[in-house]
Amino acid sequence: MGSSVAGKMAAYVSMGEAHRRIAEYLNRFADAISYQDGKSLSRLLSFSSDSAALLSLADALNTFQDADRVIRQSDKYSQYVDILVPIFRALQSYRTGDLVESYVAFEKASKIIEEFQNWESSWALEALYVIAYEIRILAKRADIELASIGKTPEKLKGAGSFLMKVFGVLAGKGPKRVGALYVTCQLFKIYFKLGTVHLCRSVIRSIETARIFDFEEFPVRDKKTFDSFIHFLKKDTKMAKILLVLFAVCVLPAIVSAHFVSNPFLVKGSVYCDNCRCGYETDATKYMPGCVVRIECRNRDSTELTYTKEAVTDSKGQYTALVQSDRGEDYCDAVLVSSSDPECSTPNAGRDRARVILTNNNGMGSTTRYANAMGFLANKPLANCGQILQKYVETDE
Repeated sequence: MGSSVAGKMAAYVSMGEAHRRIAEYLNRFADAISYQDGKSLSRLLSFSSDSAALLSLADALNTFQDADRVIRQSDKYSQYVDILVPIFRALQSYRTGDLVESYVAFEKASKIIEEFQNWESSWALEALYVIAYEIRILAKRADIELASIGKTPEKLKGAGSFLMKVFGVLAGKGPKRVGALYVTCQLFKIYFKLGTVHLCRSVIRSIETARIFDFEEFPVRDKKTFDSFIHFLKKDTKMAKILLVLFAVCVLPAIVSAHFVSNPFLVKGSVYCDNCRCGYETDATKYMPGCVVRIECRNRDSTELTYTKEAVTDSKGQYTALVQSDRGEDYCDAVLVSSSDPECSTPNAGRDRARVILTNNNGMGSTTRYANAMGFLANKPLANCGQILQKYVETDE
């Protein structure tokens, strides 16, 4: 699984902090849908990114075992119960390393596909891309787990059926249809892995012959990928199929990477001073100008440092780092380097780095990446911190 942190030891979380993290996720999920914020919704669904926010949520879910009740008792969240409950279970299983159960639960969250079908506009298209990517990656990892214990790998085949349903939702009239080609490319990768290349043909016919599709309206990235697949598929020979597999494994990532080198990534984030030394942002939090932050990327297999880029926070405590290349073979973090205030200069363990995904080969269309806020601890807490923290504390009865 490379450098994935799934299955590694979970951090201790108090009951009150666990409840706060769960409530924060639920609010963000509901708000993303209410405000039609596709980018925010996609980040909430990207399991394989191993983002600090999702991993900390998983730790919270494994501490607070009654999250289902929190969802069902709120009018704001209960309307999404068929999506949120399986997402939470999938994330819990992913964190504990049970990838088969994680895939099964994630697949049950398919209710979101029905919701997407009912939404009039295509605002959630980026989130749907992430779902398509995640279902394939989780299925692939689940099959590796099944094979390792002597069971028949079957989840990738199930993922193919799932994505065909997604394709059916997109392959209609309206602005959503531009997502059909991305899902098609995910299907192709599954078919190549399973050795069932012939199944590509029915999907290709839908793309090429349906009058509802105007090929020129699809994103350039997806058109290039699709054209390359078609070029090889039309040569119906054994050698062509071998070349197809080689293309999917070796050439395709290079095409995607080359396309996005000319569109640099913007990593955005903020640095704060935790004036109450409580480990998270509060009303007492102050955002710090002049702090140095570094983007660090390491090879997923060797963990060797492959890329660094520094940035400095502005007057609002915010930074922007420009990364010129796709880092699909690496895992990358924003890391605190130095504080501008000697009275607030101790990095807060657990909030001193933030995972960022610097590749476009994962369904995310935008090249802007938002890192979780990072913080330093004040040398001495403010005198009124007890009063400030009172509203954040949940009693562990």
